[in-house]
Amino acid sequence: MSNRFLFTTGGTVPPNDGNYIARQADDDLLELCQQGRFAYVLTARQMGKSSLMVATANTLRQQEIRPVIIDLTQIGSQTASAAEWYLGVLRILARQLRLNAQLTEFWNGHSDLSVTQRFTQFFEAVVLPQIEAPIVVFVDEIDSTLSLGFTDDFFIAIRYFYTARAQNPAFNRLSFVLVGVATPSELISDQKRTPFNIGERVDLTDFTFNEALPLAQGLGLPEAEGPQVLRWVLAWTGGHPYLTQRLCKEIAEQGRATWTEADVEALTGQLLFGDRREQDNNLQFVRDMLTRRTPDNDVLGVLGTYRQIRRGRLPVMDEDQSVVKAHLKLSGVVKREEQQLQVRNPIYSSVFDLKWVREQWPETWWERLKPAMPLIAGLSAVAVGMGGLAWYANSQRLNAIAAATEAETERDNAQEAEQRALTAEQSATERLTEAEEARRRAVKQEKLAEERRKEAESAKQETEDQRQQAVLAQQAEAMQRREAESARVAESKQRSVAEQRRQDAEMATKDAVAQQNVALARQLTAQANWVREQRLNALPLSILLSVEAMQRLKNQPAARGDADFALRELKQLAPEVNRIAHDAAVSAVSFSPDGRYVATASHDTTARVWDVQGNQEVARIAHDAAVWAVSFSPDGRYVATASGDNTARVWDVQGNQEVARI
Repeated sequence: MSNRFLFTTGGTVPPNDGNYIARQADDDLLELCQQGRFAYVLTARQMGKSSLMVATANTLRQQEIRPVIIDLTQIGSQTASAAEWYLGVLRILARQLRLNAQLTEFWNGHSDLSVTQRFTQFFEAVVLPQIEAPIVVFVDEIDSTLSLGFTDDFFIAIRYFYTARAQNPAFNRLSFVLVGVATPSELISDQKRTPFNIGERVDLTDFTFNEALPLAQGLGLPEAEGPQVLRWVLAWTGGHPYLTQRLCKEIAEQGRATWTEADVEALTGQLLFGDRREQDNNLQFVRDMLTRRTPDNDVLGVLGTYRQIRRGRLPVMDEDQSVVKAHLKLSGVVKREEQQLQVRNPIYSSVFDLKWVREQWPETWWERLKPAMPLIAGLSAVAVGMGGLAWYANSQRLNAIAAATEAETERDNAQEAEQRALTAEQSATERLTEAEEARRRAVKQEKLAEERRKEAESAKQETEDQRQQAVLAQQAEAMQRREAESARVAESKQRSVAEQRRQDAEMATKDAVAQQNVALARQLTAQANWVREQRLNALPLSILLSVEAMQRLKNQPAARGDADFALRELKQLAPEVNRIAHDAAVSAVSFSPDGRYVATASHDTTARVWDVQGNQEVARIAHDAAVWAVSFSPDGRYVATASGDNTARVWDVQGNQEVARI
């Protein structure tokens, strides 16, 4: 069982909470708004108009179209003057478009204009220049303003925004959607003015079964039973959004494990029939529209037309120009079906039956006069001398009227019984149709099973063919694997050859470096001999360079002899020539790639860089602890040191400055 859907029987359904049911009207209204066309959603209460408006505005906002929702009930209509009312509308607009400062400045600066002119000029001079995106203005609850004396100008102003597109293309980015319980002819009541004849109507229809199917998730019933119970509910409500959710909510709250069609019928009667109908606000709205809010107080015209539709003797055709028929559709009690008007659903048909119509029927002058008829008849008889005869005639006349009334009542009852029989017959016909449909489905399933059997036999043959193809594919795959293995072996051989060539090149590089080191060692030896002959205290780094050369040449026996010779010669120098000027042990030595500089690391917390040819110190790097390692960069520009003080430092040799500390 699932309880994901939450029923809504009042207020606006948020568009993103998973409980909003989309209908064809959602697509129709969204498309009109995207195209910048004027539209109106004018229908009965509790059909989902505001929810549709909010859902459409939310989608437009995601498409970078600026929606504005103006609920006219926020402004009030009892005490507001025309200026206060128009300013209230613009305040809501400016707040949602974030134009509050511009509104105050504009309104106060154009006090010489009428309020309607200020209203239209604010859009033209402030809103459209400030907002470059398309704007859709939703005006909700427009029926709350129909009693005001100045709202004709409001709807005329909206029509102006539409007609002004021909002179000012900027108005193509502005469109309006009117929402409420009204007809287009009611928006402009002054007969001398052009009626409100712009915009396209969006029909907000009842739920179809497929649209209402998410409601079954919230009934708290097994997955297989929920849709069937929903069908029984829709059979009573006809898909009316409020009535459907009302019944579904009651079913869910009762928490019963199973429901029958009779149970749903009984629940409908308990909630909406009898005295309970006076407690339901939707039924109260329909009742008031039929009896108290009729156009031009034409109760007889409204009830008479509804009685014709309810009786169903002859088809009642819909007429767009008929004020009475438009009012009946606006009440929600009837709907248009193939150009004919029919009672919207069995609930309305049961609550507002022919008996109810008779009870609401207003008295005529004859019915008001009927209680006084005996007295009138007697006075008339005295006056003309024929009292007895007149009284008898009048009695017969009254009896005839009573008999006619009783006959009318009996005829209505018979028609109602006939209607019930017709309904039962239709229900039986529907069940027979469902049975016939089930039989056709069974035949279809049988044919489908036969087709699947043939397909299975065909698939069996295809499987054998596929098996043979698979064998061939395996053989081809094995051949491809062998070819891939041969390619892999060849590639491995190529890599081995490449690796050997790389090692040879590396060995050649090492030989070149070794020869360079030998040449340097010989040069240093010659310099050392010269120093010894001249008895100079110079070249304190020669012996260190020779030692490093020995280390680099340890894997090159051919060149090591020259390095040994250089080292032996250097050892013959005077002690002061061999000594490095550090105050503690030297832990590491490195010379630059070009052989010009040598760097030493010492336990005396310093590292020093020497110019070999110039025989002088060119840089000194100070640490806070012993320096353990020193090394030149590949280009010889920088020296890196590592110390026991937990730092490594990089020194610019030529600039004699620290460039990094790690």
